[in-house]
Amino acid sequence: MSERVLKNFNKAQIQKPTKPSTNFKIKEKKMIKAQPIDASTPKIILNGITYDYFCGCGYHDLQDSVELRQAVSESLKDKPFKHGSSSYGYGSNPVQKKFTTTASQYFKTETVLTFPSGYMGSTILLRALKEKYDKIFVDEQSHYSMKDALELSKKPVVQFSHLNFSDLLQKIKNHLKPQERPLIASDGVFPMSGAIAPIPDYLETIKNIEGAIICIDDSHGTGVLGKNGRGTYEYFGLNHPNLYYCGTMSKAFGSHGGIIPCTQTFFNEVNKSSYILKGATKIPMPTLAASIKAMEILMSTPTLLKNLWANAIYFKKGFKNLGFDIELSPSAMLCLSSFSNINLKKLFNFYKENHILPRYSHEGSYTSVPKGGGIKFTIFSNHSTSQYDRVLALTKEFLKKNL
Repeated sequence: MSERVLKNFNKAQIQKPTKPSTNFKIKEKKMIKAQPIDASTPKIILNGITYDYFCGCGYHDLQDSVELRQAVSESLKDKPFKHGSSSYGYGSNPVQKKFTTTASQYFKTETVLTFPSGYMGSTILLRALKEKYDKIFVDEQSHYSMKDALELSKKPVVQFSHLNFSDLLQKIKNHLKPQERPLIASDGVFPMSGAIAPIPDYLETIKNIEGAIICIDDSHGTGVLGKNGRGTYEYFGLNHPNLYYCGTMSKAFGSHGGIIPCTQTFFNEVNKSSYILKGATKIPMPTLAASIKAMEILMSTPTLLKNLWANAIYFKKGFKNLGFDIELSPSAMLCLSSFSNINLKKLFNFYKENHILPRYSHEGSYTSVPKGGGIKFTIFSNHSTSQYDRVLALTKEFLKKNL
């Protein structure tokens, strides 16, 4: 991968994580199979056994925080659960307006588009931009939501090798005809590997092509990367009129729904062209209230982002020191791929036997799963150093016995 991926990460933030915040405690729930427990660090009860939790995408553990649940409760006091119409029908409501104001402040944009699921974001973008591009060049490991969007776009599609801007350049030379305008499509951060797309290199590749645009699904970068948690473009310090992206409130924000930060002009264009925005019922108000509170928390508590980045580097350095090929980036995922003669499924079972719960995926079971499969650890801003140290000690023990 290009070294540019790490160029804008502040090395001063690579330090031992501080003690996790205790402001986001998880209360016990009655569930049949799995439930979080009352703790300041991510844990879960699965079939009666307590595990250190390294799954999911709740990067700040906000999905069951007291503050978000209180915001949901307040939103229901004097308002209906939802208005049974789309934005195309009778416009907005006070909670939606407050969300738009808060989200615009968070992303530092004129406005934002919202829709029921982040999965719809790429479809909305590609439809809205359809008159501005002629051919799509897409990273071969892009998320399913992007692949569905490509099919619905009805435009010619060319795949390029994963994260490979040299192959992108070659594919453009081979397949883009004179006067055609390309759209480069990719995830911002890939959901299994945690790899960050080398967007500056893509920009360099298309800088001399008039009308070329880049469109990314930044669901795993939003609320994680960049000085203010605005995502992959902010991480790289990019601000260009031909850069578009969509995100989600269901991961770092601990809520639900899709979002496209944008200009007012683009907002108006999308509202005219998008069947989804015309036809889909709006996000329920309690969900929007949770998203508002999550953004307020992240804006007022910058230590959450700093802790997340420090945790990511600390944990990844530990695995790198054990011999694993790990990229030292601030993305909130760590993926162990095939290593020497180690059986990854056996390693996963070893973790689970010792009450550590990451996620194992076999090759081809999900986007960006490495060849030979992988074990994914999700990194949280409120994981403790001792949780990481325990995983690393167990890994070292396993390697000593099985190499």
